Amino acid sequence: NTNAQLNVSGAQFYSWTPSAGLSDSTSANPTVNVPVTTNYFVTGFNESSTNLIVNGDFSAGKSGFTSNYTYPKPQNSTCLQPEGYYVVGTNPQAYHPNFSTCVDHTSGSGNMMIVNGNTIANSKVWGQDITVKPNTWYAFYAYLTPVHKDNPPILQFSINGSVIGNPFSSSGLTCSWQKFYAVWYSGSITNANISIVNQNTIASGNDFALDDIKFVELCTATNKVTVTVGPLTSTTNISTCTTNLPYNWNGSDYNASGTYTKHLSSVLGCDSIATLNLIVNVPTASTTNATICQGGSYLFN
Repeated sequence: NTNAQLNVSGAQFYSWTPSAGLSDSTSANPTVNVPVTTNYFVTGFNESSTNLIVNGDFSAGKSGFTSNYTYPKPQNSTCLQPEGYYVVGTNPQAYHPNFSTCVDHTSGSGNMMIVNGNTIANSKVWGQDITVKPNTWYAFYAYLTPVHKDNPPILQFSINGSVIGNPFSSSGLTCSWQKFYAVWYSGSITNANISIVNQNTIASGNDFALDDIKFVELCTATNKVTVTVGPLTSTTNISTCTTNLPYNWNGSDYNASGTYTKHLSSVLGCDSIATLNLIVNVPTASTTNATICQGGSYLFN
């Protein structure tokens, strides 16, 4: 019942299996706490330099992607953008007076996708069709920031209609970009409809911006670590004679039969209970009576 520290390096993303007992199955340095000895496998992923996403930084405006959200006609800065609308621009507050004045993640002066989140789970915020290689690992990631302090967004990646990875939400700090990612194995698939979908169904707040969306091929390497759980108890059974007393066990002398316990540290440094079952054999006396004739002899023992 103690934590052990695991560490891995040399890659950009990680995936540990099994995830049971781990503080974070995607971390480079998770802690682990398991009741039995367990083998863990960690796969490290390094990404290629080629981004398969078109216009992932929105430098080309609203081109190259689809959305279930509505793109409004140009409006002046006093008009409110309702839930379920998005724009591509450089300043969220220019499209809603309650939004913060944020800069994009790419350059600090470019475009971002600015979204007023709707209340429909799995609604596609952003999507694109791409060609992928079969039996290949990919990384799907994006940068997210809230543009309103209330009710931070909750988003998730989706490929061909199935969500991947865990839902992700930001810290709630406006204009603070955070990177979220998931890894995906293509299997037999050669075409992928990749999406970022909404998982927050509360209307108030839930306003955010997306930038620098990437989908890249990964090379992988896998290693193994065994987390060994030492026994909590150990038992020693000893049978001895009185001539061998005292019997020394873990630094203490014992002179009588009995069961003794000690709270000790195991060879792995773990807390454990050690038990000694000591049996002391006491010598017994015997008497032999013999009668012989004169001149005879008697063999005794």
